[in-house]
Amino acid sequence: MPDCDDGEMRCLVSGLDVLEHARSGTCPLDRFNGPASGHTDSRTSPMPFDQWPAWAVLVYAHRRHGESGVGDTVERLLGRAGKLAEKLAGQLGLPCRCPERKENWNKIYPYEDVK
Repeated sequence: MPDCDDGEMRCLVSGLDVLEHARSGTCPLDRFNGPASGHTDSRTSPMPFDQWPAWAVLVYAHRRHGESGVGDTVERLLGRAGKLAEKLAGQLGLPCRCPERKENWNKIYPYEDVK
């Protein structure tokens, strides 16, 4: 697996750099609506817990009372670092999309449906 400073992230399905999928608007897991959409997940309904990816299950293990889904927990875990990243993206003129991602993850990976 490449180090973070390699500058690429390989798709677990195709082996391509995920940016290639983003540029072409094709994702083998249908994780976004196309290159202009900002790489948001196209799902609109909750995913059954037994189908959650490993990263979402790991986040679920760190949930706290009052959090409605994975998005809330990720926001809490990132804390100040997340706010700093959001501010830096704004200063660089880059879209952050954190609020949309949080809302999306809460819809796809809600805690209320976990049994």
